[in-house]
Amino acid sequence: HLKKIAAQAKEQGMILLKGVEVFPWFWNYGKFPALVLDGLQHHFVVYDVEDPKVFEDMPARRHITVSPEPIPDAAPWQRWVDYMLAHGAIVHAAHVEEGEDMWIGPVHGSCPPPIENLHRLQGLTGFAIFPSGWREKAGGPGGLWDTTLVEYLMGMREWPMWAHADADYHCKGSLAIATSLLYMKEFSLAEVKRCLREGRVVSLQGDAFQDTYVAEWWVADSEEPEELVMLGQEVTLKGTPVIRFALDHPVAGLKIKLVRNGKVIARVEGSELTYRDAELGRRKEPAYYRVEVLS
Repeated sequence: HLKKIAAQAKEQGMILLKGVEVFPWFWNYGKFPALVLDGLQHHFVVYDVEDPKVFEDMPARRHITVSPEPIPDAAPWQRWVDYMLAHGAIVHAAHVEEGEDMWIGPVHGSCPPPIENLHRLQGLTGFAIFPSGWREKAGGPGGLWDTTLVEYLMGMREWPMWAHADADYHCKGSLAIATSLLYMKEFSLAEVKRCLREGRVVSLQGDAFQDTYVAEWWVADSEEPEELVMLGQEVTLKGTPVIRFALDHPVAGLKIKLVRNGKVIARVEGSELTYRDAELGRRKEPAYYRVEVLS
C-alpha cells in the first residue's frame, strides 16, 4: 500500500516521507480497580526507519500494571530514544505543551503536557513547535528549547534540537495550522531527511504566512555572505556580528523578535530586521540566534 502511495506521490511531483508516531512508555499510579495512567501524551514521531522489526523489538511498554507504580525518571524514554538513534532514526517530540484528561473504558488517563522531555532527553532531533509548542515554557524565549540550545553551546549536547511544525495532525480543516518549509539543495527524499537532521527548516502557522518564505537569514561580520539563508549553520566571526532577517515580501502587521541565547535582544515591526550585535562583539563568546515572527 505504501509503495502505491509513494508511486502516486512521485507522479504528482511529491516526496513521501514515512513516519511512525509512538508513545513508548506509560505507567499506572492508581489502586485497582481505579487505575490511573500517565505517560499517554509522551508522543514521538520517528522517521528514517524502514524495517518494521525495529519497532517490534523496541524497548516499549505493551501492558498495563494493576499495582500502583512510582513515577519513573527519564530512563524508559531515554532507552527508547537511544535504541531508535542506534537504528538511524530521526526522532521528534510531538505536542509537548498539550495535556489530556481522558477515559479509556474504566481506566482514567491523567496526562499533563510532557514539556520536560525537551530538556531531560538527549538525542532528540527536534520537537513540534506548532501548533502548541511556541508557548512560553517550551518554545518561548528563555524556555526549555532555549535551554537545550545553550547546553549545546556549552558542550552538554552532541547536536542542537530543531523546531518544526507538528507532524501529529488530528485537526479538521486547513493544514495552515502547522507548516514546515524545507530549504533543500535538491528535490529528493535524502535531502528532506538531511534538512530535518541539520535544521534547514522554517516552521509557520496561520494564513498570514502561507504565501511567503524566509528569503534572508544570515549572520556575518563584514559584507553580505554568499548564502542568504544560513539555517542550522555554524559560522566563525572575527568582528561584531550583523544579523539579517527578511521575508520574501512585506506582510502587514508583523512583529519580529530576535533571540540570542534565550534572551530577546531586538524587537521591530515589519517584515525584515538588520541588527548589529555590539554586545556580543565585545564579549566574543559562543552564541546562537533565532527569530520569532508574530502577526
